[in-house]
Amino acid sequence: MKQEYTLMAPEEFLISPNDISVTQVSCFNGSNGAIAVTLKKATLAPYQYEISGSSVTGLPVSKSILSNNLSYQFAGLRAGNYTLRVTDAIGCTICDQHRNKRGPDL
Repeated sequence: MKQEYTLMAPEEFLISPNDISVTQVSCFNGSNGAIAVTLKKATLAPYQYEISGSSVTGLPVSKSILSNNLSYQFAGLRAGNYTLRVTDAIGCTICDQHRNKRGPDL
């Protein structure tokens, strides 16, 4: 007896530009910048939210959190270039790069 099986792929896991919110640093050398992401097309929780990069002062930044929530905000960031990475429970990963600008000189 021959049996047939169908394997289904999960829905596409992605981040669109509208899913990212960037709060710029308000003062020169400030550390009140933030990058937030909201997943609209998500697969399986939990999600590993990671941010890495370096601030304009040269300090490396690397933060990570495991969450069942479809959104997360990395706060307390200095001006700099950051890469945001989200990985779902089955290992699918998406990345996006963002820049937090320096605040005005006082």
